[in-house]
Amino acid sequence: MTRNETSGGAEALAKSFRESETAPRHYLGLIEHSIDVAAVAEALAELPVVRRRLEALAGRALTGADTARFGFFAGLHDAGKANGGFRARLRGEKPDAGHIGPLWAVLCGDSAPPALRKRLRAALRRRDWKGWFACARDETAWWNAVLAHHGSLPNPGAPPDPR
Repeated sequence: MTRNETSGGAEALAKSFRESETAPRHYLGLIEHSIDVAAVAEALAELPVVRRRLEALAGRALTGADTARFGFFAGLHDAGKANGGFRARLRGEKPDAGHIGPLWAVLCGDSAPPALRKRLRAALRRRDWKGWFACARDETAWWNAVLAHHGSLPNPGAPPDPR
C-alpha cells in the first residue's frame, strides 16, 4: 500500500517515488516494506540452492526457527529509515541523509546517548530476541550482515538525529 504526498504524518517511510515529474509523490511505509522484505527473505531461504548455501555458511542444517530469524533480521535492514534525517530526505530537504549510519551509530557506536540506545533497543524488542544467540559475537555478526546490506559497514559519523 502506498500513500500520496498529502497523507502526511510522522510515520516512518521506506520509499518514495513518482510515476512522472508532474505526478504526486507516493510513499511506502517502513512497516509494510519491512514485512515484504522479511517474507521474501524467508521464501528465498527455502529455495534449495539458497538453503544449501546458507547451511554451508552456518556449518549445519537450518531449522524452521533459523529461517524465521533470517526473515526477521532481513525485515530490520531498513530500521534506520525511522530517523528524522531520512524523513527529510524523502521530502527532498536532506538529499544526503542516510539510514544505515544512524542505526549503526546507535546500536554499535559510542557516540549515541545511552537513553537513545535504550529506546531503540526497546523499539526493536531486543529483549525478545537477544537470547537467540550463543554469544554477543553472534549477535554482532547478524547486525553487521543487516547493516552492510548496501555493501559495507558504515562510518557512523555524527550522532544520529533523535527525532
